[in-house]
Amino acid sequence: MKRFKIWSIAVAMFAALFLVSCDKDDDNDSINYDYLSGTWTVDYPEGVITEGYTHYTFSPKTSSEGTLEVYSMDWLAARDTTYHNRYTLDANGHLQSFRKTEDGSEQVYHNLYITRLTAKEMRWVFHMTDGTADQVTDLKRVEKKESDNR
Repeated sequence: MKRFKIWSIAVAMFAALFLVSCDKDDDNDSINYDYLSGTWTVDYPEGVITEGYTHYTFSPKTSSEGTLEVYSMDWLAARDTTYHNRYTLDANGHLQSFRKTEDGSEQVYHNLYITRLTAKEMRWVFHMTDGTADQVTDLKRVEKKESDNR
């Protein structure tokens, strides 16, 4: 009887540990496109020095399309630029943004896959034409400061 009790406790502890670790893994890999709305910036590794920054502000109109404002600040050139794009997003995370050209037509500006999207983190993967990953970019949500609300 004593041996049965010990085995029961061991099995219960193993099951609890297994369920907790699976739940945590699922959260890390989940993509909730409701989190896309808002402003994002590239999350550079610690110690990387950049010559500026870019903010990407997504404003969804539906679950599959919306507008994307791209604001870039270049400290070295002492200039900032804002582009107003349209984007589409499919269920597989394929995002394309389109920018109007001078003649009024649209050209593809971004062509990437969102492979991670949480409330605070996003990962973009750009692919070569042969399907291999060309670039992986991690982004973080830009938090509004109290002064931004004035």
